[in-house]
Amino acid sequence: MNVTLKVKGSGPVDPGIAPPLVSWPFFQLEFEKCIKCMQCIRICDEVQYRKVYTVDESGYPALVSGTNDFRDTQCNNCGQCVGVCPTGALKDLSDTGVLPKNLRQKTTTTCCYCGVGCAIELETEMGRVVAVNPSPVSDANIGNLCVKGRFGMDFIHHPERLTRPLMRRGGKDSPLEPASWDEAIAFTAKRLNEVKARHGAHALA
Repeated sequence: MNVTLKVKGSGPVDPGIAPPLVSWPFFQLEFEKCIKCMQCIRICDEVQYRKVYTVDESGYPALVSGTNDFRDTQCNNCGQCVGVCPTGALKDLSDTGVLPKNLRQKTTTTCCYCGVGCAIELETEMGRVVAVNPSPVSDANIGNLCVKGRFGMDFIHHPERLTRPLMRRGGKDSPLEPASWDEAIAFTAKRLNEVKARHGAHALA
């Protein structure tokens, strides 16, 4: 039987009976907030094809593994279930904001991880990104995101993030030195033209 929690009745779940599932670093499942809409099950089954969730004997979402641990399932941390949950029963632990979502500034941009070009919506407070969601209007990802796009943007405010180009002005053995964008782009264009002249355009493909 695919049951994770012994919960009886159809009303709100007692938090003392149903502890949250906190086995992934990005989100947790809090049963006391669940309204049994089953959107998490549908998007996991019909869009992601991971089939992480099932329904327990009380009608609540449960893990098909029969345990309380997402690591025992095929979950790949995409967070699609978190995105469709209307009550916050599936809670985004990477969301560091303090303001309600309707008071945050939202900026649509493109995910930087791969070549698909997924549109994302950055939620910011005081100039800092606090959450990431898929853009509802995009031909590339059609409102979907993978684990990197949804949960992998914390590098934006990392103290060691590079914010300007670095160049080796004295050759490959010289140290990296800060450069302006104009200088870096001009140097890159020059070297690419040299490669093209020496080896042909196919060398740049």
